[in-house]
Amino acid sequence: MKRLLLLPVIFAAVACASGSTTETNNTNNTGNGGFGDICTKDSDCDSNYCILWVSDFKMHCSEVCSTQNCPAGHSCRPYSRDNAEVSICFPDVSGFQCAECATDTQCGNYSDRCMVFGETNVCLSDCSIGADCPSGYQCQSMTSVAGYSGNFCIPETGGCDCTAASVGLTVACENSNAYGTCTGVKQCLGDAGWSQCNAAEPAEEVCDTVDNNCNGQVDEGFLGTEGHCEQCNTPCPGTGIEGTTTSCDGACVMTCSANYYDADSRDDTGCECKDDTQAGTTVSTAANLGSGDDCDFAITASNLKIPVDEFKIGGTDYFKFNYENNWDPTCWSYPYVSLSVPASGIKLRMCAGTGTTESSWTRCVTVSPGQTQEIDLEAIGPGNGDSETFYLKVLSDPTNTPGPNCSNYSITIGDD
Repeated sequence: MKRLLLLPVIFAAVACASGSTTETNNTNNTGNGGFGDICTKDSDCDSNYCILWVSDFKMHCSEVCSTQNCPAGHSCRPYSRDNAEVSICFPDVSGFQCAECATDTQCGNYSDRCMVFGETNVCLSDCSIGADCPSGYQCQSMTSVAGYSGNFCIPETGGCDCTAASVGLTVACENSNAYGTCTGVKQCLGDAGWSQCNAAEPAEEVCDTVDNNCNGQVDEGFLGTEGHCEQCNTPCPGTGIEGTTTSCDGACVMTCSANYYDADSRDDTGCECKDDTQAGTTVSTAANLGSGDDCDFAITASNLKIPVDEFKIGGTDYFKFNYENNWDPTCWSYPYVSLSVPASGIKLRMCAGTGTTESSWTRCVTVSPGQTQEIDLEAIGPGNGDSETFYLKVLSDPTNTPGPNCSNYSITIGDD
C-alpha cells in the first residue's frame, strides 16, 4: 500500500478570517485559538466545537467558556440539552428563538428548549450562565414543555408578536423547499411588520465548506472520497489510471493492482507499468517458446519484463522449448540460450536445465544492465531422433533492492 505525500499547496486550508479573542478564563480550550474560523467538523477547531452561525449560515469554530466573556454578539450557553456541563460561545441569535414548537428537539441540536409562552409554544434560548440575553430579551426562570426548569431569554414585550412596542425584536424564521429547511432570523420593524427572513435557500449539497441543504452537516457525501480526500477539490493522484486503485483513509492511499507497478515513483502517473504475460509463473505453467529440429535454428522472445517498484519486485518468468535432431546424421546440436538486459534495466539471473526439478538447473548466469550472456545447454546426438525439452527461468538478481524500473529484456535460443 502506497501513501501519497501531496504537495503542501494541495492541502492548503481555505482562507478565513482568524479570530483575535483573548481567552482569560477558558482553560478548557485545547489549542491556539481559531474562534470564528470556518470549519466542517468539530476536529477542525482548537476547541473541538464547530457550530452554525446564522449571520452567514456557515459553520464556525467556537470556544469553551465558563462566564460571560464571549466576543461581542455571542453569549456563553450550555453546549446542548444533554451536556450542560460544557458551555461554549453561541451567537446571540440562535436561529430558533421564538420559533413555534411542540418538543425540545424542534429547537435545534443545542441548548434551546420549547416553552409555553403566551398562547403558543416557542423555542427560547438558555441564559443560565450570567443571565445574559440579546437586545430585546430578558432572562427569566421558566419550565419547558418537557418539564425542564431553568433560565431562558424571553421577549421583553411579553410575546413573540411584532407590534410597535416590540421594534427590534429578533425571532427565528425558516425557508423550506425540496432540498431541506434553512433557519434564519427576522426583525420586528414595528408598524411595518417583520423584515424579510434572512434564511438561506436550501440547495443540493456540493463540496464548498457550506451546509447547502441545511441539515447540520457540511459537504456530506463528498469529504473523505477520492475526489475530495482531505478537503474539497483535493483528489487523490492516480485516480482513474489503469492498474491503480486509490482510496481515502484520512490520507490518499494508492495501491497497484495485480501485475501493475509504479515504476517511475510518480504519484500522478499511478501504476503505469504492466507486467507482460508472455512467461509462465511456475515450472508447470512455463510458456512454450516452440521447437527446433535442425542444426541451425534461432528462437527469440523480446519485450519481456520483470518490473520493479519501491515496494515489490516482479515474479520469476518460466519458459520451455523442445529440440529434436532427426534429419542430419552428421549434425550434433549444441543448443544455447542467451539473456540480454538493456542498459536501462536491472540485474537479472537466468538458470536452465532439463526436467521440471528446478534444483537440478545448475547452469546459471547473472547479467548486468547493458550486457548479454549465454548458457550452453546439453548437446543433442547426431540425427538419430534424439530430442530434449529444456526449461529456463529468469528472475531479478537476489542482490537487487526494490526501485523503479519497467525495462524489457530478451532471450534467444539457438545452436552452434
